[in-house]
Amino acid sequence: MIAPATAFKSTRNVKVVVYLNGYEIKSDTWDVDFWVWRPEEMYGLMASNLKDKKVRVIDGEKWRWSKEIPSAMGVNDVKAEVKK
Repeated sequence: MIAPATAFKSTRNVKVVVYLNGYEIKSDTWDVDFWVWRPEEMYGLMASNLKDKKVRVIDGEKWRWSKEIPSAMGVNDVKAEVKK
């Protein structure tokens, strides 16, 4: 399954990989997102606050090289307006 992930005001489609208590499971739902930029960060899945939660692991490098989704509502293009 592919689902969007947003970071740095950029949304991109990435493969969904879900873990439960440190084991990869097949699931279309998850409770929290966990970003991994380096392989050693996978140890973070053993954190006590993630116990018994379905965690979607997002590989930051794969996200970085995936194609950006254009925003339908212009969210990625919003500029702040200053009122005088």
